[in-house]
Amino acid sequence: MNPISAAKNGDVDFFRQVEINVLRESRDETGRSAFSTAIIEGYLTSSKQKKENYLNCCKEILKRCPSFIYESNTCGGTALHEAALNDDQTTIELLISTANATARKQLEDIESGITSQDNRNLLTMVDFSKSTALHIAVKRGYLESAKLLTQADQSNELLRMVDQNGNTALHIAVENHNHGLVNLLVEADPDYEYRANVYGNTPLFIAFQEALAGDERR
Repeated sequence: MNPISAAKNGDVDFFRQVEINVLRESRDETGRSAFSTAIIEGYLTSSKQKKENYLNCCKEILKRCPSFIYESNTCGGTALHEAALNDDQTTIELLISTANATARKQLEDIESGITSQDNRNLLTMVDFSKSTALHIAVKRGYLESAKLLTQADQSNELLRMVDQNGNTALHIAVENHNHGLVNLLVEADPDYEYRANVYGNTPLFIAFQEALAGDERR
């Protein structure tokens, strides 16, 4: 059995024993790793037991190859983007804890035993549309996933990041009339002054426009 087949089968024991080099280098015909395969299979199945198996596969893989958390998919996003898209709070927590553990060990290369510097920040990585995982969670209206992401971002850098349209997560929450998400994002950093997006609109201006439109409809 190879890592891709093991990931599709949810074979946790395989990942406890497979050679690191084989695990790291194995890819399917689309270039997807065993880690990405296990993540996707977990989303596709409706079986609670199988979901648990796929999650455990991911845990074992990350114990041995934590660098997989930075792997990009065909849309340029990471597993954190996919977890946000699917409101998968368990996987979000797993990915964040793995990133934190890697940082605490000063990014020691567990796979080779050689210490190396890696300045990537999982939370602020973007896909091809320059969207962070927080942008995606907010677009989908997933409050709890957004809460996990903002709580993990102690510097509040995520709140300031803009997508290809110049929108922060707050711009999107206001446009979608999602009061729960608006409150979450504002409370995370009440003093931050948001800039205008590429259309010249700040979150406050968007809210003002929406309020006027609401009055006119009445």
